Amino acid sequence: MKKMSLPVAVFVALLGCGLAVIANVTTSRMHEKLEGERYRRIAVEEQLQKADQMIVQLKVELAEAKNKIASIQSILSGTENLKDQLKAVDAQKRALQKQIQELQQQMGAGGMQGETGNY
Repeated sequence: MKKMSLPVAVFVALLGCGLAVIANVTTSRMHEKLEGERYRRIAVEEQLQKADQMIVQLKVELAEAKNKIASIQSILSGTENLKDQLKAVDAQKRALQKQIQELQQQMGAGGMQGETGNY
């Protein structure tokens, strides 16, 4: 029995060492996978933070653009009002010029009648 127990003990010892090596290799691989997963997770979190910052920045830019559009629209509506006022003033100017011409014609016609009456 002693003759059989020595080879069995050696076999069990070798089997234990083999299992320990396999467990160590498996643990190392799992640790590498875990580290890779952690790295990917950190990288994704950084990308998310950058995306969040970009979203905030784009929202600010959008708000500024909307404000600019609103002010441009108000300027354009003011310009339309000025155009309308200019048209009204131009129409009044034409009416006044017409009245001046009529008055000049009346004065010219009346002045001639007065001159012919003096002779």
